[in-house]
Amino acid sequence: MGVATPETTDLSALLQALNLGADADKTNALREIQALMTQEDGIEKLASAEVVVPLVKLLKTELAEQKEEAAHVLAFLSMDEFVHEELFDANLLETVIELLEGSSGKLAESFAGILAGLSPCEEFGARIVECKGLPAILKIVESGEGQARDDISLALGNLALYDEIKEELAERGVIKLCIGLLTSESETLSDRAAFTLRNLAEEDPESQKRIVEAGAVEPLITILKTGSFTVQKQHAAEALSWIAAEEEQATTLAPLVAETLVDIIKGENPDELKEAAAEFFLQLSGHNTTTSVLVNEASLAALLQLAQSEEVTLVDTALDIFQNITQDAAECAKFIAAGGLPILVKIIKESVLELQDQALAVVMNLTYAEAGQPFIDADGVSLLVEFLKNAEPGYRASATGVVWNLTMYYEGAIKSLVDAGAIEQLVEVIKTGEEEIQWEDVEGEEDDEEEEEEAAEAAADAEAEGEEEEDDEDDEAEEEDDANESQHAVNALIELSNNETHGADVRARIATSDLVDVLNEVLKAEETTSFRVSVLKLVAALSTEKDFVARLVEGEVASSLLALLKVDDEDEREETISAIAVLAENEQFRAKFVEVKGVEAVEALAKEGSDAQKEAAALALTRLQA
Repeated sequence: MGVATPETTDLSALLQALNLGADADKTNALREIQALMTQEDGIEKLASAEVVVPLVKLLKTELAEQKEEAAHVLAFLSMDEFVHEELFDANLLETVIELLEGSSGKLAESFAGILAGLSPCEEFGARIVECKGLPAILKIVESGEGQARDDISLALGNLALYDEIKEELAERGVIKLCIGLLTSESETLSDRAAFTLRNLAEEDPESQKRIVEAGAVEPLITILKTGSFTVQKQHAAEALSWIAAEEEQATTLAPLVAETLVDIIKGENPDELKEAAAEFFLQLSGHNTTTSVLVNEASLAALLQLAQSEEVTLVDTALDIFQNITQDAAECAKFIAAGGLPILVKIIKESVLELQDQALAVVMNLTYAEAGQPFIDADGVSLLVEFLKNAEPGYRASATGVVWNLTMYYEGAIKSLVDAGAIEQLVEVIKTGEEEIQWEDVEGEEDDEEEEEEAAEAAADAEAEGEEEEDDEDDEAEEEDDANESQHAVNALIELSNNETHGADVRARIATSDLVDVLNEVLKAEETTSFRVSVLKLVAALSTEKDFVARLVEGEVASSLLALLKVDDEDEREETISAIAVLAENEQFRAKFVEVKGVEAVEALAKEGSDAQKEAAALALTRLQA
């Protein structure tokens, strides 16, 4: 047979030769396949010709040359995800594990290449466990040679990602094995060891603890500081970053690595290494105990440089770091002094929506810390309102949070907010954001049956009531996150409505909008949320607007408030009776509330409620009975 091309090769003849041909025919077929697989569409053609199964069978032939060539072809095929499913279906993995021990030379290299090629696949870990392949893999990582050892160590690194296998890997001494390899003269083995530790540590506190206790931190730091192989340093940074998820470790690591991370971020390094260093810095910055070590003139300069990168992921990480460090009010002035504000303003004006939202989250921290005047001076109010006009629902929480902060802490910004059209935009956020919140609630209620069964099993397995309470708290936190942008907008309108100078104008603007229908729907909802508590406060603030109250009454607000007097949530009951007390000054509301027999519920609260509820109920009764 001559050299094959995709156009001239008779694939059916190749398949027949592999299945039924004499040894010489099989050898020639293997050589044609090797020529074909490097051509355009060659692998796809081979897969469609169903050559995988006969190739796997040839791994067990007694002829060494055929076995080596078949293994070489399969190693090449395993690098292409297009063929992975077929390779697994042919039990290639199990066959290789069976033959791995005792193999050597080119055959061992091909077997290792097959395992490395298949290792990123989702089912790889489970199949290795089923065929008891770990010992064979670890033996080569421990004492193998050359390319076979390098490739098998990559397979081990990918195995370390599987939660189901992490404990077994630890029990078989993989962590100590990797620590030994970190200082290997082979940069590849050192990198693969760091990669394995990184994957073991990912989202696994137990593995993180084992890695620290085994003594991996010091050699990982050494690689981060002095390694000459970029990927090796990247994996070391990622491993240390996962270890730093625990506050005690982060506090210990911060002074040891901060300067090195800054040098990597500001240096002429590949974006992947910069990203790993920045993510590590981000992890460290998430702990209050590290701020004083991390934040200084040099680090801020490097991070601000990162925030001006053309690579979106680098800007994203830099902004996340700024969000962390500006949560400490003492660091906000340093951030502004370093020139951070103009960069944020530029991102808000010019960047993609996700980055605009993140930049505004930093501004929200600055304004909350009462360090936001420079933002106002930079025409920040107009910038905010323009952003709210154009941003999609779900991306306005930070912007509305900034507005809320301005209404609370910056009296001089109130007129600018009103004149720029902030009231109308806040109303729009509440109207369009409410649909988003309802969608989130519905999605949460309509989980598929499998998820519901898993949740029920998890609840049944909980050993302590405290665990269930913690889950409930997590659910409430998620619910509040869903309501963020609308709740911020409502809270801002409350502050604006109660402003002594501009409140009357604000209330009139809100009253003429169609917000009342949304507020009525929120008050009718069955579930208690902090968002509804805020809506009750806004309704109370707008109670002086007769037309607004009339539309509330048309929307059955009296019945809604009566129902809310009977909820279990103390805060909601208190805000409800407070709203009733101020609304009761309106004749139309009084008449409707009496009609729905609300007075009896108020009387009951005046006798049995908390002190604050009793006081508000007494005032409400005085007005209802006027």
